[in-house]
Amino acid sequence: MNPKTYIPFMHLPTGRHAELVLPELETHSILSITDGLLILVHKQTRAMRLFNPLTRCMSADFPPTLLEITKMSCYAITAVAPSRSIVEQPILMIALDNDNVAYFAKPGDQTSLHIQLPFCITSALFFKNGFYCTDNEGSIWEIKPDQTSVNCVFYHDIDGRCWHLVQSRTGMLLIDFYPALAGMCKDALRKLNVFKFDLTANMIIPTNDIGDCTIFVGLKQRALLVTPTKISIERNSIYISFAPSFIYHLKNRSTVSNEQLDNVIYCPNIMMNLGVGLMCGLS
Repeated sequence: MNPKTYIPFMHLPTGRHAELVLPELETHSILSITDGLLILVHKQTRAMRLFNPLTRCMSADFPPTLLEITKMSCYAITAVAPSRSIVEQPILMIALDNDNVAYFAKPGDQTSLHIQLPFCITSALFFKNGFYCTDNEGSIWEIKPDQTSVNCVFYHDIDGRCWHLVQSRTGMLLIDFYPALAGMCKDALRKLNVFKFDLTANMIIPTNDIGDCTIFVGLKQRALLVTPTKISIERNSIYISFAPSFIYHLKNRSTVSNEQLDNVIYCPNIMMNLGVGLMCGLS
């Protein structure tokens, strides 16, 4: 068995680890991960597909207009708008970290939508009826592909940070830290900040309290917030799975090393419920 087909997963609410054997990775490479779903690229045809590693369901190909993206050796930022019915397909948003274009497409379609942006996307999240993104300075933008509209809903101007949007129980959170230093110096993570984003007032509010929740930030993965069911998962903390990996405690701004998080793929409950829905009706 090819060792590259063994992928470590972590079920976020319980903290359970599992190593899945995915033969699909013999013919595909992982472009990005969102909500536990893998965006795969076929190694020969370069076709892009959505893949649910738990149900082993593979979507139809995304439009061939996205083939050029799969040939580029850049970090891809992705978000998925879930299907609202069995017959409806999910919408994938994909952007490259060094490009100011967002691409939107559905599995099985022949064409994709390209929207030119006045910024480069650093993180993305589908929330309510729109895609929300951050730029290099921490501003938050709303993109509505059905209206081809791009609006800045919060302006920020702090460069040199890493920005992540996270969906919370009641809205959105904004996280920032120094990514280049996170794996080399624990003191760098003491500068990590969390903000509540008030979408109505278009403002951010600093916080060091997310209650009994935990945030997980992973490489090539969208940041996720869950309510742990197992006592071993630290509450009011942020798990950062860059190598080496850390647990950041919001209350006292302390860090603890945790090598179990290195290169793990996060598997939230939303994937088990939403992921099956995302794959409904797909080949």
